[in-house]
Amino acid sequence: MEGIKLNSTFKVKCLGLKDTLEEAGKALILDVSAFLSGLAKRLPWKAYTTHQVVEELKSREAREAFETAVDTGRIEVLEVEETYWRRVREAASSTGDLYKLSQADLSLLALALKLREEGRKPLLFTGDYAVQNLAEELGLEAVSGEGKIKSLIHWMVYCPSCGKTFPSNFKGETCPRCGGKLK
Repeated sequence: MEGIKLNSTFKVKCLGLKDTLEEAGKALILDVSAFLSGLAKRLPWKAYTTHQVVEELKSREAREAFETAVDTGRIEVLEVEETYWRRVREAASSTGDLYKLSQADLSLLALALKLREEGRKPLLFTGDYAVQNLAEELGLEAVSGEGKIKSLIHWMVYCPSCGKTFPSNFKGETCPRCGGKLK
């Protein structure tokens, strides 16, 4: 991850935060990139993730980072109830991000909603712009060592031939008006 030094001198300010997340009352939620980068092994505070994220950890290094974080009590894997999943899927459908997000991505956002309802201040650590976009839509905070989205995006399907637009969940590949290929 460019911009973040992942060594023993890692500082929270690299994430744009003032103090430790615990002092700020924030609950850090980690996506796969935190394990791939080794960040999860070096966190000086507790963080959270989901089983869906753990299932995406394929490399030996990422699995070791996860196991180290669990063994040292720095990561807790939480379950998320269906009501939060439903809210995330509805929001993702409205922004057009639903088909760009994996189950792990959706689970992180659902976990953030759950923690917020429990009175916590969730902070998503993700390099995925679709996750950041949906987090913005849901009023959640997201950070990344790779940059942050500059504005909220609502995706749509359109026909470059005639200009007709369709909702992002439109299933067709050709325009029903003119027969052009949809983008």
